[in-house]
This record gives sequence, C-alpha cells and structure tokens, in this order.
Amino acid sequence: MPVPSKSRRKTPAPQPESAAEVLPACPTSNAEQAERAGLAHACDSWLDDPAMVAAWAQQTEGPVYYVVQPGDTLSLLAKRGTPDRDPARYDELMQFNCLAAEELEVGQVLAIPYTWDRTAFEDISERPFPPRPAEQEGWMEWGQRKAWEALESTGAPDAVEGLWDWATGEEEAEATSTEPNPRYFDQLDNDSPLADPPGACSPTSFAMALVDLHDGDEATVRQRTIELLEEHGGSTAHEQTEDLIVELLVNLDWDAAVKDEPGFFWGRAKDWPAWARQAYDGGAKIYKDPNAQQYVASLYPAFEGSKEEIYAERYSQEEWAPVIEALENGAVVTAQGGFTSSGHVVHVLAADGAGVVVNDPYGLWVDHDNYFKNGERIKPTRFRDPALLEVALRRTALNPLLTQRIRMLVSGEPAEGNVEWGKNNVYTWDEVESIRLGRWISVLRRRSP
Repeated sequence: MPVPSKSRRKTPAPQPESAAEVLPACPTSNAEQAERAGLAHACDSWLDDPAMVAAWAQQTEGPVYYVVQPGDTLSLLAKRGTPDRDPARYDELMQFNCLAAEELEVGQVLAIPYTWDRTAFEDISERPFPPRPAEQEGWMEWGQRKAWEALESTGAPDAVEGLWDWATGEEEAEATSTEPNPRYFDQLDNDSPLADPPGACSPTSFAMALVDLHDGDEATVRQRTIELLEEHGGSTAHEQTEDLIVELLVNLDWDAAVKDEPGFFWGRAKDWPAWARQAYDGGAKIYKDPNAQQYVASLYPAFEGSKEEIYAERYSQEEWAPVIEALENGAVVTAQGGFTSSGHVVHVLAADGAGVVVNDPYGLWVDHDNYFKNGERIKPTRFRDPALLEVALRRTALNPLLTQRIRMLVSGEPAEGNVEWGKNNVYTWDEVESIRLGRWISVLRRRSP
C-alpha cells in the first residue's frame, strides 16, 4: 500500500509529556526560581510568594487536578478548598493556574494549589480525565496530537502524515495511491459452528485480507468461496463471508492440496497434513494456519503466486522491511502477535517508518489487562489511569470515531451502539516489538490488472 508522499497536514510542534506540564504556561522573570522549586508552570504573581513556592517544593506527590462541574465558580471552589474556607481567596486559584478571566467552563481542568486542602478535591480529581492541553484544544485533537508525538519520535514525520491521510482517505488528489477502504470484520459475531468466536481471529483477519486483495469486492470473494464449498463440501448457508471461509478451510482435502501445490507448505510438504491435524485438534482448527490460508488464497482470482510467503519472528522495522515493501507494492498482510497468551492475528493495513496500522477483529488492545472487545459497553472507570487513557487515544488516533467515543465515555456521556474498537489501530515500532507482532507474517500478493 503506497503511502502518499505529500500531505496538506502540518507537523505539530512537540508538546510536554507529563500531566503537570500541560497546564498553561505563564511568562515569568523568575525562571531560575521556578526551576529550583520544580514548577512546571508559574506566574510572577505567586512565584514571589515564599509560602506558595515552599509548599510546592516540599511536595513528594504529584499535583491534584479538578475537573470543573456545572455550577462551579472560583469563589465556591475557594470556599471548598482553602484551609479557612474563605471564598475571597479565589484569586489564589486564578494565580496558580495563570487564569486571565474569572469565568470557568465545564470540563476545564484546574490544578489545586498546594497551600489548599487538596483532600477536598481528591474524589473528583480521580475522575478519568488527564489534564487538558493548553489553550482550548479538544479531546479529539489532544488524542491525535499525542499520536503524532509518539509516532514522530521515530523520526519519520512524513510517514506519519501519510498514514493519517491513508487512514482517513484524505490523500492528495495528485497522489497515485488508489487504496480501497478495507472491509472490517468482527470475529465476535461469527456463527460457524466450526470456530468459536473468541478463537476465530485468524480466519476473520484472513477474510478481511482476501476482500482487501480483491479491492474491497466482497461479492466476488463470497461467490468464489461458495463455488469452492460446493466443490469440496461444507455449508454455504452462512450470511457472513468469514464463516464461509472457515467452512472452506476446514473441509478442504489437504492431502490433495499438498500434493498439487507443495510450494505453499513448509519443509517436506507431504508431512504437513499430519502435522496440521495434530497441531489443530484433528484438523478442526486448521483455519488458524497461515500456510493453509496462503493455499486457499491461491484459489481466488486476485491472488498471484505459486508458493507461500510467510516470515517468522520479525519484530523491528528493519526486520519488517520486506513486508513494508510488499505493502507498498499492493500486497495484503496478516500477522500474529502476543496480544493474548495464545497469540492473536490481525489484518495489517499499512506499515512504514512511523509504525503499523491494523484492523484487529477482536477489538482495541491497550495492554494485557485492557482489551476492549467489539460491542462491549465500556465503563468510564476503565479510563481512570491517565497513562492508559493516553495509550487508548494514541492507539485510535487514526480513527476519529473511536477517539470521539472515548471522549464521550470519559465525560460521562453514553456511547451506545456496536463500536468496532479494533478498526484502524496504531502501533509504534516500540509497541510492535513489545507485543511481538510478527511471530508470523503472511503476505498475499495481488495479481496485476
């Protein structure tokens, strides 16, 4: 998949990383004093206050933040948080946050002065909000900016911009890329009795790849699958293409396949069927095998090749080099990684110096304790950890709909509907290596028109 070489989007300037640093910075002539006190932001009006500076400098815990609620005013917050409950001390909150106006906005994030009773705000400061960035940047823009920062650290800003344009369909008019919009399949709604949905990631990703191989023409893939099932056996009654493909993978005569096309099977090809039956529960789960999928792909009109193209144990950008080149030349890719203890397979949409974009048929993987499955009703409490929220927003930065869903959840709004959490997920190369995405990589070459 060639990535457009030119982009309208301007590379954003680097932004602070820590929670405290994203509060507005005020000009100060006391930079040295601020540095000594460990202040991330400061105003002359309170930097000269020895009590305020001393209180900050003595802190061993991070700042406490408060999210402005409907009906809040500076006076009410001062009455709640100052030791003497004095509403007239609201100017301290203004000074501490470098506020130029007294008006507050619902959702605005304020840092609580260290000289105040911060325990009065802890119950609300633990809401699942990281502090908002400077100015009036919205949540979606914040999440996308965080993605740029992570991806730009690879030193490939042009690739980052290209991935964004590819994912959103905003290529330059003069670009030669004619990428299809890859069809997304959800493994959790599969209904074939031959594969239980939680374990059907591999054939579901393979089905996405087959449709992608045919430039999004699912009707052609479906019709060809039905023809093959009528020839080899298996149910043709399924409504979903991925269920038909599971039927085909299980019902093929693999002894005959190995004899006819040994190039798609490893080593001494004749030994492959016996190994596969042992490895895949008597062949009942042979639909998981990349060699089986490569052979099946050869039975479709858009595939070109006479032997398998599978890479093993490739985790770095350098090791992915032939895969990246294949994607740029129009090939279609699936890959297995360590998302789960047993491994998990995804459809790779794009890869370059910025990282990898995938369609995950199960959902959105944030870490080993947080895997948001498609259709799941996510509780806002799942995002209490700002670090987790930041990863989720970065992971979904090429899918504005998902970023918006997360924003809604965080703000307490309902996020109804069957959310396809796994669509257009972003992984940096550090994350690819950490999650071991590339245990095996299957490349399907597209036949030239």
